[in-house]
Amino acid sequence: MLVKFTDDTGVLEEGIDTGGPRREFLTLLMKHLKDQPIFDGPEGHRFLVYNANAVREDENYLAGKMIAVSVVHGGPGPHFLSEDLVHYLAGQPSFKATNNLITDEEIGKALQEIENAASLDALRECIMRHSTMLQTAGCLRHVATVDEKKEIVSDYLQWYIIDRNSSVIDRKPGCCVCGRCFDVCYWADVCFTSPIWLGTTATNRVPR
Repeated sequence: MLVKFTDDTGVLEEGIDTGGPRREFLTLLMKHLKDQPIFDGPEGHRFLVYNANAVREDENYLAGKMIAVSVVHGGPGPHFLSEDLVHYLAGQPSFKATNNLITDEEIGKALQEIENAASLDALRECIMRHSTMLQTAGCLRHVATVDEKKEIVSDYLQWYIIDRNSSVIDRKPGCCVCGRCFDVCYWADVCFTSPIWLGTTATNRVPR
């Protein structure tokens, strides 16, 4: 891949692309991608969400190609993705999400109320108050101890981030396009600062 930038009048910049312009272009590509409506969540913890227009336009497939192209050509990986999402895509479920990932203020407040319930009666009252929200996610249940609040919140977060968006997360090909892109991302240390073992031999690691 060779990249040349132009000025405002369309005139090409001088110089030969020895890697700098290419990396700059791929960095800009990742910055553009993270703000697309197919993602939700706070900075650095974005996750895929269902977007009807994006599905019609097949934008998830295009996003996967963008990530794969950036990784293969030495650009940045999708550092903006939620670690829980990347674990899921890589086939290693390890869910540790917190309320901070919820951008909907009402939902975040409801989960916080459940988390803060100090007694069994208070927890049951919170569950009844937010029963419609919990029932939608399949998390409405009878509780026998106050400690069950942690499980309710965790189950809701799992549904909110992964399960309700499964139709776009599990699409093949999509974000796993181009030779299981996220396997490449893990081994190239481009999703996070440390590589995570996927059972892939070291000889398959993509050079940086």
